[in-house]
Amino acid sequence: MKNTAFALSLLGTALLAGCQSSPSQLPEGSHQPIWVAKDLGLKQCEQVSSKEALKKTQSMLDQNQVQVLGAHCADDGMMRTQVCGAAQGKLGIYKIASFQLETAQSLGFKQVKEDQYKSVNCS
Repeated sequence: MKNTAFALSLLGTALLAGCQSSPSQLPEGSHQPIWVAKDLGLKQCEQVSSKEALKKTQSMLDQNQVQVLGAHCADDGMMRTQVCGAAQGKLGIYKIASFQLETAQSLGFKQVKEDQYKSVNCS
């Protein structure tokens, strides 16, 4: 009786382990690159460079095992009051695999189209 219960529990564990999906077992298209964006949080008159902010924001993805395939800075295109402390409107745009979108969204990133925002120099 104990051997049967043990064998059944082993079989159940093996079957459940087979349900786990790894990136290589994901549906076709889930490796397609997509773009996600997050405000870099830069303020006017700040001494922080957008290049530093881009790296810092990317580290959030890195720490959560989201592989970044490419990154650049962009401008959100909004008109802004020119006053110290106001937002700059600089975004970090990151290219990731589509199967990692949910993780990126849980970190506050939003899916965007590649050309949705005007790319700017990270300085």
